[in-house]
Amino acid sequence: MKSIDKGQLLFLLIASLPVAWLIASVAVYPLNGVGLIQLLKTWRFGMLWQVLTDSHIRHDIWFNGIKSLGVGLCGSGLLITGLIVSTGRQLKVALFGDARFATDSDIRQSKQVSWGNEKEGGVIIGRYKGKLLRYTQPDFVSMGAGTRAGKGAGIVIPNLLDFNDSMVVLDPKQECYNI
Repeated sequence: MKSIDKGQLLFLLIASLPVAWLIASVAVYPLNGVGLIQLLKTWRFGMLWQVLTDSHIRHDIWFNGIKSLGVGLCGSGLLITGLIVSTGRQLKVALFGDARFATDSDIRQSKQVSWGNEKEGGVIIGRYKGKLLRYTQPDFVSMGAGTRAGKGAGIVIPNLLDFNDSMVVLDPKQECYNI
């Protein structure tokens, strides 16, 4: 499981400060006895700042402002913890990747490859269980292998003999042209 590094944690902490302030600016109202309906009518974003910095505010209201800051920090801390826990469950990285060979159902479900259907046409890319695999999309197809690996005899020449449309083949030795 991938762990969160210090840079990501620092970013989350800095990004959570405005969220904490927003939660605290809402929490200051109920802590001072304001009901929900009145809160919705009179809420101002800067009220918490005014409660904390104004020298004419009563001490109990100022103390409730400090408590609302604690509520905001706890709320944003819970949000960060929830994010870390939820992403921690999803980020299961395999040690060597998660690629695998295609199964019969994968090949049947693929919209890019036909299997055993000679009428569909396409570029022959291989054989699976005795049936030809054909790439049916109108895309560029590239093939690479080492020298003397059978690229021409195994893939290029069968496609030249079978493919109904035009092809561009790099043939410096003119082996494909002679056929």
